[in-house]
Amino acid sequence: MSFPEIRRAEVREAIDRSGRWERHEEWRISTVTSLLIERTGEPGYRRYRVQVECDYVFKARCPTLSRAIEIAHVYERLVPRLWQAHGWPSWASRSQLEAGEDTI
Repeated sequence: MSFPEIRRAEVREAIDRSGRWERHEEWRISTVTSLLIERTGEPGYRRYRVQVECDYVFKARCPTLSRAIEIAHVYERLVPRLWQAHGWPSWASRSQLEAGEDTI
């Protein structure tokens, strides 16, 4: 999967303007990964919140904007790899979409 680079200047500008940056990338037909980096107002290592979502949801707290961008980059690339290896977490199993009544 090829995703566009997360541009540091674009993220910084959005954070300065509104406190958050978002991007939504379609990488398969009707499959969109959403990225969010936002300022939390909290001190120290919790200064920025990162969330990457596409059925899987990954979250992190980061002390710097640079680190938040790095983590968003890693999570964004992790989603398709997990899907290829294990399917979506909403599936009953790797090879079965719906759970049967006797499924644990």
